[in-house]
Amino acid sequence: MRTAWQFNIFKKKEKDSIEAWLWRLNQNESIPSEINSYHIGIIETTRAGHELYLTGSKTYGKEDEWYCSVDFTPKEKYFALEKQFRKRYSDNEWQEVLSKVTDLIKAFTLSEKYKEHFLSKAEAITLGFDDGDIIRIF
Repeated sequence: MRTAWQFNIFKKKEKDSIEAWLWRLNQNESIPSEINSYHIGIIETTRAGHELYLTGSKTYGKEDEWYCSVDFTPKEKYFALEKQFRKRYSDNEWQEVLSKVTDLIKAFTLSEKYKEHFLSKAEAITLGFDDGDIIRIF
């Protein structure tokens, strides 16, 4: 398994990492107690290349198309991946984007900071492109 530092060398500044974005959400958001699962989506935009977004749900179910409904959206919902990787990936590089983001999110869930994060209380965390398969992080 690759470690987070191998990818973090690509970020321009500490504040421009996925981990820093997740930590800002933890510091700045008041999460309703009934939110028990989260989805980190990946989309391609014309303005920023690929972006992540975070949503939360009161329910989680494997038989649902999206696995969870959108019951919570943070103020800083989006994170431009170009900040983390210092490059804009093309549409045909989606597998590399998914792999790197998966590794970073999994590494975050193994960190000491994660134990203090609202995500650590989740029943499930999923990740994936809006029009693709969903990976359950846990």
